[in-house]
Amino acid sequence: MAETNMDLVRLLAVVAAALSFVGSTFILASFIRFKDLRQSFMNKLVFMVAIADFFACLSYISLSLSLYLHPYSSLSLW
Repeated sequence: MAETNMDLVRLLAVVAAALSFVGSTFILASFIRFKDLRQSFMNKLVFMVAIADFFACLSYISLSLSLYLHPYSSLSLW
């Protein structure tokens, strides 16, 4: 794959992670804000998955930014 295509794939992956991060944040805020959502076990499961997705997206975005800012570091996985 050409280098420009790889850059596009990386950009799309970061955009997807950012959208997922926003969605997880919305779910977390809604669960905390509205007491009615805390009653159902199903909503608690969705809340737990949102927590996991929140941290997964956060770590992916931070890793991508660190590799973008320091592309020739020893951590470079791309």
